[in-house]
Amino acid sequence: MRLFISIAVVISLMSFAIPSFAQTTKSQNSPRNPITAETVRNSFSAMCKPMISEIINRQKNLLPFVNAEQLGETACTCTTARAFSDTRINGILNLPEQELESRLKSQSFRSYLMGRLMASLYGCLGGDINEQLNNANLEF
Repeated sequence: MRLFISIAVVISLMSFAIPSFAQTTKSQNSPRNPITAETVRNSFSAMCKPMISEIINRQKNLLPFVNAEQLGETACTCTTARAFSDTRINGILNLPEQELESRLKSQSFRSYLMGRLMASLYGCLGGDINEQLNNANLEF
């Protein structure tokens, strides 16, 4: 049950985060620093660690062997690399600024991006948790 709650929390966090990409990147940039693929990636990277912390903190008593800080670093690096290696996402992120901003507001692109980020996040998170559990000291 707690896992389902954690998944719901992450989905709601990502649902909130993705529509704000265009707004966040636009507000962080001046005319000299246009919205680019890098600013979108950086916006996601900044939101990734808090999302992972939320998942781990809700499961802390069930995952005593997991180092949340290390997990946040490795899973976020992996998630960002996986999600943003998608050819469709890269095709859109490499558009000129005005068209990119328009696409970031598009419901279909946001839905696709959210799906890709969630798949990447859980794939990376699962692999990193598994690695930490494999190295866990089970002496009681």
